[in-house]
Amino acid sequence: MKLKDAFRGRENNLGLMRLAAALAVILSHSFVLAAGQPDPVSAVTGGQATFGQLAVLLFFFFGGLLIMKSMENKKTAGPYFRARCLRIFPSLWMVVLLCVLVLGPAVSALGAGTYFGSAGTWKYLLNGVLVPVHTLPGVFEGHANTAVNGSLWTLPVEFVCYILCYVFYKAGLAEKKRPLMLLPLAATGAFAGWRLLSGNEALQGAVLPVLFFYMGMVCWLFRDRIPLNGFAAAGALVVMVASVPLKIYPAAVCVTYPYVLLYLGFGTPKKASFVGRKLELSYGIYLTGFPVQQVLIHCFPEMGAAVNFLLAACLSAALSVPITLLDRRIAKRFGKA
Repeated sequence: MKLKDAFRGRENNLGLMRLAAALAVILSHSFVLAAGQPDPVSAVTGGQATFGQLAVLLFFFFGGLLIMKSMENKKTAGPYFRARCLRIFPSLWMVVLLCVLVLGPAVSALGAGTYFGSAGTWKYLLNGVLVPVHTLPGVFEGHANTAVNGSLWTLPVEFVCYILCYVFYKAGLAEKKRPLMLLPLAATGAFAGWRLLSGNEALQGAVLPVLFFYMGMVCWLFRDRIPLNGFAAAGALVVMVASVPLKIYPAAVCVTYPYVLLYLGFGTPKKASFVGRKLELSYGIYLTGFPVQQVLIHCFPEMGAAVNFLLAACLSAALSVPITLLDRRIAKRFGKA
């Protein structure tokens, strides 16, 4: 079966995989925030990978695949960027406002008057327009990590990818073999950027996600030539694991992980297509997981990583239900504008 055949129906595992990835981000953060130690994947790989990184790469790879599909369908800037903005901003604004107006005054070490009178409180609203602001006055000051929502760093990177996808399509680079010809250049640029940005952890962390987004775009454009084979996916996974002791994981993951994701997403004999079909909670869980974890640590400082993960997963899932339902109503209303 070719990748293009998987898009003829709605049978896939994307809902399940996105949900698992959102929970994997919470799991990764639970070790860092609650236990002050690397997550199990980081410990096993000597810091070469984490649960969180694998999850983020999954989001960006499938994002590139589906956003390139959307770009081909929308074709013009208005419908394309309206769809992209409705995907990101309504839920983001709800979570940012909840953090400023509810979480902040509830847990801040400052009085309500001082908290609301601080410029830093209102500066946090810049997260709603993808300008990262990590802290709120007096909030989580005693924690090892004082960020209110450390997961938000990916959203500006994601929106830049949306813009690049639009420019790529409008420049005619999606035609014929050009995307494939540009892939080595993109990989070389990513490697160079990763090395040059070694002193800036935030920017360096964005390099692989952007490359994975591009690879997702390429896979969509060449979907009629990509077979989905279980043995090939297993081989790619073996190579990916074997690259860890060889210290070549950063390069190997770029070659092997995308194919593993494609097979798991579209090639398995049986598919959990029912997950997320009626209510897609992964984005809401991703947005709310980190602040929920921080609140749990604030209330129970001795909480371990396992308990933090389990409680945060349940609470963020519960929070994401009303956020996702309201987001859906907003998208339905303005998506037809």
